[in-house]
Amino acid sequence: GKLEGRRLYFGGGGSAANVAYWLALLGERVKIFGCVGNDILGEMALKSLESVGVDTSCVKVLNTSTNVAIILSGAGSKVMIRVRSAGKECFMSLDNLSDLDILHLGSNTLEYLRKIKQRCPGVKISYDPGPDVPTLEDIAGIWAFMPNETEVRRIFGYDYENTLRDLSYEAIIVVKMLDGSINCFIDGKALSIKPLRGINVIDTTGSGDSFDAAFIHAMRSSLNITDCLSFSLVISGINSEHFGTRAPTVPWKRVIKILKENGKLSAELEEFIWEKLMRGMSD
Repeated sequence: GKLEGRRLYFGGGGSAANVAYWLALLGERVKIFGCVGNDILGEMALKSLESVGVDTSCVKVLNTSTNVAIILSGAGSKVMIRVRSAGKECFMSLDNLSDLDILHLGSNTLEYLRKIKQRCPGVKISYDPGPDVPTLEDIAGIWAFMPNETEVRRIFGYDYENTLRDLSYEAIIVVKMLDGSINCFIDGKALSIKPLRGINVIDTTGSGDSFDAAFIHAMRSSLNITDCLSFSLVISGINSEHFGTRAPTVPWKRVIKILKENGKLSAELEEFIWEKLMRGMSD
């Protein structure tokens, strides 16, 4: 049979690329490692990242087609169909990683995680596993591990909390729950942040990636862990109000409003956001 679609959206994607986009949008200096194909989609992927200031000089252009994901969304659910071409041939040099403040690894990077931990032990790593199935040994010693609820249950089973509580002495663990809440495990303690009210969810594609970027940015800005999680949750929510994986700007005054209405706006977090408004980043 045939299905009638109501809207077609075309935009950039890829888990690590989304994180890079959002980090740059939030004001970080970002370099991305990866591959695109030698086609118009590859050009568009690079231009999207470069438009917000991402350094793409380490992206390899291969003589193949660029990865494509077709997402069918409706009635509160979605189906994703992936065609991986350049991604299958992708490689990353492990040279010159020591000068990075943080290295974020997205989906399908478990082998890189293992190699980097072995060869570059001083590199601070954040890791969002996607379909990967890391072991406790893989995660131990990295800076931050940020799966969603489905991923963490697949990796550790349904009784994962005690395991993550123990593991949190080795890494910050942030679990993005299906109901929109956040469970965080740090230094043997558990912290939960409830879902935010006032978010008009349209498309959750890429929301986990925007959360990862916001968390990295907030932690680098020395906010306390509760403020980091609250800030990341509202940025993720803002992203879900748009079709696609990347909101074009950050409406900072609305970020303040949502945090205030949810009782999550500390004096430090408000000052942090107002500094961005004063610098004219966006509104």
